[in-house]
Amino acid sequence: MITVAIVNQKGGVGKTCTASALGAGLACRGYKVLFVDLDAQQNLSYTIGADPRGKTIADLLQQSIDQDPGQQIGTLDAIQHTPQGDIIASASSMAGADTILADITGREYKLREILQPVKESYDYCIIDTPPTLGTLTINALTASDAAIAPAQAEVYSQISLGQLYSTIKTVQRYCNPDLIFAGIVLTRYNGRAVVRREVAERIDAAADQYGTRLYKARIRECTALQEAALTQQDIFSYAPRSNAAQDYNSLVEEVDYQLQEQAMQKRIATLTAAQKRARAKELKEEMQEVLDISLGIQTNFDGPWNALTQEEQDYILEKQTRLPRSYYLAELEHRLLKESLRKKG
Repeated sequence: MITVAIVNQKGGVGKTCTASALGAGLACRGYKVLFVDLDAQQNLSYTIGADPRGKTIADLLQQSIDQDPGQQIGTLDAIQHTPQGDIIASASSMAGADTILADITGREYKLREILQPVKESYDYCIIDTPPTLGTLTINALTASDAAIAPAQAEVYSQISLGQLYSTIKTVQRYCNPDLIFAGIVLTRYNGRAVVRREVAERIDAAADQYGTRLYKARIRECTALQEAALTQQDIFSYAPRSNAAQDYNSLVEEVDYQLQEQAMQKRIATLTAAQKRARAKELKEEMQEVLDISLGIQTNFDGPWNALTQEEQDYILEKQTRLPRSYYLAELEHRLLKESLRKKG
């Protein structure tokens, strides 16, 4: 499971919209995604359609503090399955979480411990964080493989990014050396405003100093984002042709490629040359198998959609979602293996 924290201590920069859209976009590509809402405002929980009466991240955190064997709530018990995705919801009591965790030994690692049992059950975990750099955000960074910072092209956002970078460096040093500052995404962007373009250039330069990137995707101002949240839908379902859907789709492509490549390179670094060659052969066979299945679908189910049984329709829809991702990941790993072998040679 690749865990991504959406972070920025500045409020109103689009953290929740970005968390929702990123997770939904990854799900559209066939990934199994878990959302985690750490913000007491519960905006992501509302957008995903979580039941406020269900178990929440607050219950899991409290249990990890109490360590009462008589009241065991498993991580799986707190995951709510909604039409919009799987989520561990937040609660208003999370507003006092920093105070509750203040005197707890190992408080920075609580969320990592909570997510450990489900690491093999999901491809991605997307964490929405509160607008602070307190203990909850530190927990999110400690539990994550990558941090993504939404920001507006304005001076105050540029200042907040410098503060965020300092926090990420501290977490890398003391809690999570494998954490990467994956990138900055500009939200509510208006490229026609000269001042916005100038600040965007300054943020791009700052990103280089921070050892990260400014994503090419710019999320344009779009009322459809607020309308989608109001109706508890993701932007791709609510307004698939909107500017926001197009922009977030571009962001999902950038982020997915970046993080999959990083994860694969880490795995490949542990393999011997013989293991790399064997794995490359396996991947080539997997890619051919995907192509054969796709051809089989075209051949065996060639006819009107309404003439197919529900079972046949479900099979085709599942394969149409999964097959492109399977081929894409196999092709990417195969290329990285070949590059690694050439370097060794």
